[in-house]
This record gives sequence, structure tokens and C-alpha cells, in this order.
Amino acid sequence: MRLDEHTAKELLAERGFRIPRGYLATTTAEAVDACRRIGGAVVLKPLLLTGKRGKAGLIRFAESDDDARRE
Repeated sequence: MRLDEHTAKELLAERGFRIPRGYLATTTAEAVDACRRIGGAVVLKPLLLTGKRGKAGLIRFAESDDDARRE
């Protein structure tokens, strides 16, 4: 069975595991809003059922909501 990251986090949280705060965003506006709610630096990750997202350059870091908008 293959799970995407946000589904796995939901399952773990339901079973009492502590997980980092995060939001699912499907548009740039939702990503910017999530960055504002989190505050500070964030990591932007695409939801792909593939390995090595980092090596493919798909994981981005944003220091602010403006950075998130550009990424």
C-alpha cells in the first residue's frame, strides 16, 4: 500500500502520534494562506506518489508568504 504524506500524517494523528503542523494547499492562494497561518519559515512539498522529491528539486523552502507565492 502506498500513502501520500498528508494521508499518512492524518492516520498517525488519529492514533495519537504527534505530527508537525501542516496544511494541504491545492492552489497558490491556499499555499500563501497556509504560510500566513503557520508563520515563519515553511517547506512546500508536492503531493506525488514518487520517491526522491528532494533530489528532483520539487521540495522548496519559503521564509515568508511572499517567498511561497514565488515558489
